[in-house]
Amino acid sequence: MSQPLLSPVEQPSSSNPQPAQSSRRLQAIDILRGAIMIIMSWDHSRDFLSQHKVGATGSERWSGTLSTYDNNAAVFFQRWISHFCAPGFFFTMGLGMYFMAISRRHKHNWSYTRIVQHFLLRGFILLCVGRLVDMAVLPLLIPLAAKNETLFPSQNSSGSPFHGPPWVAPFIGIWEVMTALGFTMQFVGLFVPVLLQLDAVSSSIQFPSRATQVVAVLLGSVFLALSTHYILQAQDNDPCGPICHTGINATTTVIFPRFSASAVGGGQLLLRFLLYPGSFEFGTILYPLVPWCSLTFFGFAAGIMFKRDAKQGYTCVRWCGGFLLVCFVVVRYFGGAAAGNLRGWPRVGDGGSTVAWINFLTVCKYPPSVSYCVLTLSGNFVVLGGIQWWLKRHHAWQQRQQEEQEEQQRRRRQQQQQQQQQQQREVQKTSIVVQVLLAFGQSPLFFYTLHFWILGWLGFVVRWFARGLPIVWVVVPWVLMLVGLFFPCRWYVGMKQSKGVDSWWKLF
Repeated sequence: MSQPLLSPVEQPSSSNPQPAQSSRRLQAIDILRGAIMIIMSWDHSRDFLSQHKVGATGSERWSGTLSTYDNNAAVFFQRWISHFCAPGFFFTMGLGMYFMAISRRHKHNWSYTRIVQHFLLRGFILLCVGRLVDMAVLPLLIPLAAKNETLFPSQNSSGSPFHGPPWVAPFIGIWEVMTALGFTMQFVGLFVPVLLQLDAVSSSIQFPSRATQVVAVLLGSVFLALSTHYILQAQDNDPCGPICHTGINATTTVIFPRFSASAVGGGQLLLRFLLYPGSFEFGTILYPLVPWCSLTFFGFAAGIMFKRDAKQGYTCVRWCGGFLLVCFVVVRYFGGAAAGNLRGWPRVGDGGSTVAWINFLTVCKYPPSVSYCVLTLSGNFVVLGGIQWWLKRHHAWQQRQQEEQEEQQRRRRQQQQQQQQQQQREVQKTSIVVQVLLAFGQSPLFFYTLHFWILGWLGFVVRWFARGLPIVWVVVPWVLMLVGLFFPCRWYVGMKQSKGVDSWWKLF
């Protein structure tokens, strides 16, 4: 890919007999993903370490009580900011799938069959690593068992996402974002040969890549529309459901596919994975395949645009971010349920906060509604465009600084040395931020797995002595964890870039 913003290529070590592959990455996308990882780690730090549980006052699910966030702006924001993470994962995964497929096809002469096999295998590995990540909950069970407490209230409690024996839940009871990422990579990977062939044909007839982009966007829109249609049918004009009207007690009847109704049998379990997030015998399935794969198709379409012209791609996402923000406001005010407002404003009977603007911004995440998607994609696009704009100005400033330093060196060498030291310190302050974000953004799976286990053991220590930390004190272990993770993540990125294209490390 072309300028303006490309990360430097790391050269392979001389001891490695296999040459490293060229890593001409779009730097702003890696930085965006790094920022997403940091925000996501805050949300998980709050879950593992905080004594305050937002979920106790509802959730962002498609049925059941809607979260009130204690009618508090600070409590709302520290949860709401994490909504932008999952769409960023799925969107950038679509980008990466296109870049990977087109690179393997053109540079390494991979067949379409081999590309599909790669995505199927990599998706399976994501599913396996997801089980490893979820087992990070196990350390939390130790102090709770010692105190005769539990993270798993009875099924009559709407606040618990878990059912069945507590020690089983970490292994098969938690099916979250890693699950959906794995299934989505496999599912979208099946479409990649068709989209690449269409891309090649459209380019050969002087219709460069537009047709493929349109098809990928249409596929994403169709899957999102299907999810909206079936969820609205299941809601039956009553998104809150019997829980809100009668409360939870022994006589409350909740019928599948409502979120709190346990899926029974293979057919209902399959529908949980595909369309209707909710409970099953041992836990909860939060991220169904059908709506979330739509965001990956959108990312695949964006990958075609960035491959054709990176500068134009950044300009496009900035404009699209503003347009989608306007769409969100229109959908929330005037769209109604059919346009994608599965929960919250302007629907009634949902419960939720008594603060109007909090209800306006409380969108359905499980599954992602249209209003949720346009809001979060808008935020990701605006931030991505802003990162690219800032990087461009920062690189231009560094170049001007270097030219000025060279000129001053010719005129006044002694004075220039003092000025150069100060300027280098200023450049270094900014560069450290970029280095941290790139390290996290280029090793997302490695970061994700490590941070979960770190939080699991930190949670073990915290909950052995207390029920949790005040939310302001959660910032301390969160920041220390980020500092500690920078160095192994930077090592991991360098190690992966030194491996050949056929290395198993490329699957992680």
